Order: sequence, then structure tokens, then C-alpha cells
Amino acid sequence: MQVLGCWFSVRIGDRSSRVANPTPQQIARAKRRHPWGEDVCVMEPTGRLSLTLTEQSWDVQEWHDTKADSLERQLPAVIPQMIRRAEYRRAQQEAEARRQAHAAIVERMQDRQQKRIDRLTTAATSYREFCVLQQFVDALTPALAAVSGARSLGIPYPKVDVPRGR
Repeated sequence: MQVLGCWFSVRIGDRSSRVANPTPQQIARAKRRHPWGEDVCVMEPTGRLSLTLTEQSWDVQEWHDTKADSLERQLPAVIPQMIRRAEYRRAQQEAEARRQAHAAIVERMQDRQQKRIDRLTTAATSYREFCVLQQFVDALTPALAAVSGARSLGIPYPKVDVPRGR
């Protein structure tokens, strides 16, 4: 049975008790029901009803006939209990969904931040390599001018002004 989107198993049964001195007919009937068992128990109904409400395999609640109250009179307490449990499970599911949504947002933000860090790291590395190459070119330019005599010919070497690292 489903209540507010939550599935419940409802079982109504009759309590049984073990017969102390079973008759041969009772033993034969019990053996027909359970032919694989060697030592069968003979059970007889007590007339006491029980209602078992199982929401999940570990979440079980039972109501029984008592001398003071029959199971039929206890039924009005069963339905509100089912509704309370269903509301509780729904609230748990909603809280879990919110937690998962929050975790997904945090993960996306961390991914974006890591991508920004990676881009800035790459840009900084590229800029450092450029500065080293610029220093190399600046150091090499006068030596090349002296060797080739290009200064004597009046050919200027272009110089690129790049701001140095901070």
C-alpha cells in the first residue's frame, strides 16, 4: 500500500500457539503442510489478531488484540501512524535531495575555481618564460650588433618594451 509516495506492507494475521499434546490427526495435517520437516510443530490459532506494518525491512510496528482493546478499535491509530511515517520519510528524502543539490553546486564551484587557477598558472608560466626569453634577446642583441657590424651600417634593432614580472 502506498501512502504519500511511501510504500508500506500491511499484514493481518492470527496469532498461533504450539499445541502441547497434539492428536495424530493434527500431526498428519501439519506434516502435509510441511512435508520436508521431520519434527513438525502443531500450531493452533489463538483467535488474537495482529496487524503488522512494515515500511522498510527493518522498520516494523505491530498492533495486537488485547483484553481491553480489539484490533478493530486500534485501527484509527494505525492510519495516522502511516501518515506520520510517510511524512517523515518524505522530509528525509527532501533533505537528502537538498544535500545532494548543495553538494553538486559546491562541486561545480570548486571545478570552476580549479579551472581558473589552472588558467592563471598557465598564463603566469607563459609570462615567466616570455620574460626569460626577452632577457635573453636583450642580452644577445648588443653582442650580435657588435659581431655583425650592423650598428656601423645604421640598422637599428627593434626592442620590445614588455613590463617585467612584479
